[in-house]
Amino acid sequence: MTRKASINLLSSLFQSIPKGLILLDDQGSLLEMNPEAEKILGGLSGNVDYNSIYQTLNKSLNITDMLVNGKKYTDVEMAFQTEKGSVHCLVSALAVYDQIGAITGAVIVLDSMRKVKNQGNHYKLQSYFTFDKIIGQNKKFLDTIQVARMAAAGTSNILLLGESGTGKEIFAKAIHNESERRDGPFVPVNCGAIPRELLSSELFGYVDGAFTGAKRGGKSGKFELAAGGTLFLDEIGEMPLGKQVSLLRAIQEKAITRIGDDKVIPVDVRIICASNKNLKKEVEKGNFRLDLYYRLNVISVLLPPLREHKDDIELLFTQFIREISDRPDYRIEEVDPRVLDCLRDYDWPGNIRELQNVVERMVSIANASVITLKHLPAELLTQNPEEEAYDPFLPEIKSLMDEREKRKHLFADEERKLVLSLLLKYGGNISKVSREMGVSRNTIYRKIKQYHITE
Repeated sequence: MTRKASINLLSSLFQSIPKGLILLDDQGSLLEMNPEAEKILGGLSGNVDYNSIYQTLNKSLNITDMLVNGKKYTDVEMAFQTEKGSVHCLVSALAVYDQIGAITGAVIVLDSMRKVKNQGNHYKLQSYFTFDKIIGQNKKFLDTIQVARMAAAGTSNILLLGESGTGKEIFAKAIHNESERRDGPFVPVNCGAIPRELLSSELFGYVDGAFTGAKRGGKSGKFELAAGGTLFLDEIGEMPLGKQVSLLRAIQEKAITRIGDDKVIPVDVRIICASNKNLKKEVEKGNFRLDLYYRLNVISVLLPPLREHKDDIELLFTQFIREISDRPDYRIEEVDPRVLDCLRDYDWPGNIRELQNVVERMVSIANASVITLKHLPAELLTQNPEEEAYDPFLPEIKSLMDEREKRKHLFADEERKLVLSLLLKYGGNISKVSREMGVSRNTIYRKIKQYHITE
């Protein structure tokens, strides 16, 4: 397949995929948006407020962390303000790497909540993680699994504590799937990702006309959707103090009232919470209610950081390699033993999630079936965090980056000429230009502005 044919194929896929896609460059600026994203965020008119979209994304996703450290996001709930009102979406995001492992941008995937809900009779998120699938042989880690297993057999509320990246959501799913509620829904809520003003409506729902922008017919909250199953409240330490009273009342009374209504709705849910904060200290600081803390902390499970069970690193590394190597374009057959030594010597502030990201990066930039020291991030090659790691491959990488920058400018120049020639050809008719290039009208307007094309 020729390069032109490959580009046309990718362009066709980007335009036709039934999910909203947004591309960001390495500076976090919006590059491209497919028709489905424009439909979700701009309605039939296609008028999209790019500044508002970026602000909403950056409010719930740390775009800088994603573009610098490769942080991923999965199914984060967001509300975008559009011409047709508030649009709720499930948003996933990940960084995009080039052939030398440098982050060149990011892709954002949007699913409208209405579409997600229509795929089932009600919004019900199931997960099939079990404790048997959790990898580890370290005694301290196995003891943690045993405590969680015992907690799963009961009915009490559970509080999962641990640093970011230690696997709290995986434990929550495993607890749900080994409990008597395994046949019910598992509904996760990230308390730190939902804007303060939307948190009550997300948890408890609302009735028709409860507030400006409310969906006609009202909406069920997460408590109702989790009935008969498990409600997982992630990042509970981020919940605003003023909202904690309503949560405490719902847990105590096992009932909720939708916003704008006076009808009491009984809800049968089991609560699992997670936090990377020390909630006891948050109580002392006045940031978290003591009575809510005792309600949630009936059984606590402390997940150890990866630096405290480093003997599991090789097992985790092998599993991540195996998962990635299942893809036909990534086949790793050999790993330099010194790579594992470096992995064991590192302290892993990002824990298991950071290890997984590092493995994926190494596999992505390995140009053969062998992983060696040169594929490790520079910070893993030195024991002194203040000492700048020397990378023997830096000149080669710099040369490749310079070449990539040169190609980027050449491509931009060619694209500007193409846009200009088509505008002249069709007398400035944006619709005809967009059809010929296979992109949206908004994209053409953006490129006119980007390339400073004037009358």
